[in-house]
Amino acid sequence: MSLSMCRTYYEMKKEAFGNLPELNLFFNSRTHQQAWRYLVSGVRAAEPYLLVAGDYGMGKTLLCMMLMRMLKRLGSYPAAYIADPHTDYAAILAEIAAALGLLTPTYDATATHALLIRFFKEHEHFHGCFIVIDDAHELDPSVLERLRALTNINSNGRFPFRLVLFAHTMLLDMLRDPSLVALGQRIRSRCLLAPLDLEEVREYIYYRLYKSGSSKAPSFTDDAIQEIFLVTKGIPRLINTLAHACLAEGAAQGLEVISHGIVVAAVQKTGLIPQEQKPQIQVLQRPRVTATQEEDDISELVPLRASDTKLSAPNDRRKKRVVHAAEPSRPLFIPLCILALMSLVVVGAAGWEYYRWHKPTEQTESLSQPVNTPQDT
Repeated sequence: MSLSMCRTYYEMKKEAFGNLPELNLFFNSRTHQQAWRYLVSGVRAAEPYLLVAGDYGMGKTLLCMMLMRMLKRLGSYPAAYIADPHTDYAAILAEIAAALGLLTPTYDATATHALLIRFFKEHEHFHGCFIVIDDAHELDPSVLERLRALTNINSNGRFPFRLVLFAHTMLLDMLRDPSLVALGQRIRSRCLLAPLDLEEVREYIYYRLYKSGSSKAPSFTDDAIQEIFLVTKGIPRLINTLAHACLAEGAAQGLEVISHGIVVAAVQKTGLIPQEQKPQIQVLQRPRVTATQEEDDISELVPLRASDTKLSAPNDRRKKRVVHAAEPSRPLFIPLCILALMSLVVVGAAGWEYYRWHKPTEQTESLSQPVNTPQDT
C-alpha cells in the first residue's frame, strides 16, 4: 500500500513515522533529555569541547538541529554548522568566518585562519563561536586535529572557539588513537545516547501517531510492542521503519489494531531481520552468553512466548540436554535403596533362623560322643 493510501485510511494529516529529523517531533526520552541538559549546561558553562555519541538512528542530528536553533535564538553565540563531514578544513574555516559575518574571498585555509585570529584580537568582548559538527566520526583525523589546534587558541585565558561534536560511538575509539589522543584528553565529559527501553518504545509509537494528527490511529497490542522492541532494539530510526510497515500492512487489511502477527509480516517485508534469527535477540542489554554459560537455558535470558517456539536446531538440542539430562535416574534411586535394604533384612533373618535351628543340634551331637580322658588311655 502506498504512503498516501496509508495516510488516507488512518486519516493522518502528516506521515507518522518519517525518518527525516523534524524539530517538532523531538521525543523527550530519558536518554535524549539527559543529552539536551548536557548540551544546555555545556553552552552556559562555555565548555570548549562537547561530545554526544550514539548508534546510528538514535537522533543525534535532531539534537544537533535543536542546539543550532537554541544558539540562533540566544543571538550572542554565533555558530557554524558543519552538516557534511567530508568537508575539508578550508571549507570549515570559511563556514566559521561566514557565521561571524566575515567575507572570505577564497577558500585558502591559511588566509582564513589569519582573518579569524585578527577578528578575535580586535573584539576583546567577543563571547565565542561554536563549531557544531554532525557525523564527526566521518571527519578525516587530520581535520579533527587541526580543529583541536584551532580551539586551543586563546588570549589571556579567553578561548574564542568551542567545538561540539555529534558522532557515532566509533569516534570514542578514534580518540584513543595516538594522532587524536590530545583531542580526546580535552573532552572532559561526554554524553552517550542509550536505546529506548520497552515502555519508551510504546510511548514513542503513540507519540508519533498523536503528532501525525490521525483521527483514526490504530492501537498496538502488548505483544506487538514487544516484538517491535525486540527487532529494533529501541533505536528510533528502526522503530519508524517497522512501525510504518505495520501501518501499511494494517491499512491493507483494514485493521484498527496492530497485532503481533502484523508486526511479524512487516518485519519480513522490511528486511530488518530474518524471522528465523529472532531467538538470538537479547533483551535490554542482556549479558552475552560466554563459554561457561553455554549450557544455560535460553529462557533465563529471554522470556519466551508461545510464538517463540521455533528455535534454531542448536538451541533445541541445548534446551533438551539441559532440561532432561540424567532426569530418568532420579525417581528410581529411592526405590532401589529400599529394595536393597529389604533384601538385607531378609537375608539377615534367614541367617538367624538357620543359626537357631542348626547350631544347637551340632552342639548336642558333640556332647553325645565319648570323651577321651587321661584315665581311659
